[in-house]
Amino acid sequence: MQDASTDPEKFSGSISAEQIDTLDDVELIVTYGDQELVDALNADPLLSQMPAVKNGAIVLLPDTPLGTAANPTPLAISWVLADYVGMLAEAADKAS
Repeated sequence: MQDASTDPEKFSGSISAEQIDTLDDVELIVTYGDQELVDALNADPLLSQMPAVKNGAIVLLPDTPLGTAANPTPLAISWVLADYVGMLAEAADKAS
């Protein structure tokens, strides 16, 4: 998967669920969503094998101003930083 991320012209990429083993070193996930997403990840026989999913090390960014923490503006950083770091720390504690 590292090779897929070295192209400076690409912002994102896609892999099929059958290639989930390429993400076997992902220990923490930061995403937009809610418990429904977590339930879907846990219910999927392939996606549930990712270490982050197995351990519940998932940061769910809400549909609130805190959701901007994934890509904050300079003015928002001081407003979201403490809560965001707390969410990251809680998920990191669950990582193996």
